[in-house]
Amino acid sequence: MSKRVPTLNLPSDRLRRFAEEYLLDCDPAAAAERCGLEPVYGSLLLGRHDVQTKLRILRNRAQSHTEIYADAVLRRWWQLATADPRELTGVHRVNCRHCHGIDHRYQHTVDELRTARQRHEIEQRRLPERDRVPLDELGGDGFDPWGEPHPECTECGGRGLPQVWVADTRHLSPAAALLYEGVEVSRDGSMRVKMRDRGWADQMVAAHLGIAARGSGREPVPLDPARMSDEQLELAVESFRRAGLLENEQVETADAE
Repeated sequence: MSKRVPTLNLPSDRLRRFAEEYLLDCDPAAAAERCGLEPVYGSLLLGRHDVQTKLRILRNRAQSHTEIYADAVLRRWWQLATADPRELTGVHRVNCRHCHGIDHRYQHTVDELRTARQRHEIEQRRLPERDRVPLDELGGDGFDPWGEPHPECTECGGRGLPQVWVADTRHLSPAAALLYEGVEVSRDGSMRVKMRDRGWADQMVAAHLGIAARGSGREPVPLDPARMSDEQLELAVESFRRAGLLENEQVETADAE
């Protein structure tokens, strides 16, 4: 039989101490322990209205001292949580050497065909004039390594070839710049683009909004409107609007089933 957790009756200074400890790591169980309480009381205290009031006061005071405001922090975490990894690296299907060649024959780049012509001319000068033949230029020149596949190519069937690309990090969007964490180059020349954890950023947004607590021993509530209560959804919408992440438009929330 489970042990019943009694209602806590703590003085105001003890509740303030819990709020201060909670702001250190957003872990209600650890904050309760540091206040001399059982860890199980952490989530209970965090749900109390008077504790939430003290948390708001402490957060506002910290913001005025450091000039780091909650909306700015939320905006930064949200940018990271919603950043698109395809801005940093990805795979494109590009044309093969036969896609755009004449009669879908092998196509050279401009420099390749120039070199082939020079080599062919040197070789032909070594032969008697009667034995000389013109160069077979196959599909001609103009091959673009990043061109689109030709739907009627007889070699690749219009599917093209996979080509891995890495973005120029000088021109990343603000969200992609937050996601980018550097590059590792191996001895063999291979390269790996490192990215920050978007799932962790998603949990930080949830904790910032009070939708979930880090280290509480429970799975965080996903930022999915279909799985959030009306109260959680209203809090998220209002917080996003204050942070400039939503336009000032009417947002309707469905009644909980």
